Amino acid sequence: MSELPPEENCGFRIHIMINCFQELMTDEQYDYLKYETIMENEGMAELLKMPELTQEQLEAALIVKGILDRFDAETKVDRTTVFKAVLDHMGQTKEEGINLNRTIDLLEKLLQAVLNEEGK
Repeated sequence: MSELPPEENCGFRIHIMINCFQELMTDEQYDYLKYETIMENEGMAELLKMPELTQEQLEAALIVKGILDRFDAETKVDRTTVFKAVLDHMGQTKEEGINLNRTIDLLEKLLQAVLNEEGK
């Protein structure tokens, strides 16, 4: 833990972070979150010799982000609920494969279904 600088009034500021979503995540989702956190810290990623995402994976991740942004902007369903639902579905149908392309396909289909249901 890093040392926090004292406040002007000689007090200390303490930041406490609680991971509220951990209970909702599967082990695979939690591992992915840890991976992303480590990758954001280049020094940590280099120390652990973790491979960076390929250009194809980065492009797919941006597509996923765009679809999730549309859920937030155009529907009444929030991105966290949608993403969790897609991951849960993929976990239940592993025989069909778990990859970014399938994630994109499922998100697009779900977005269209929700937009049609909401009449947009």
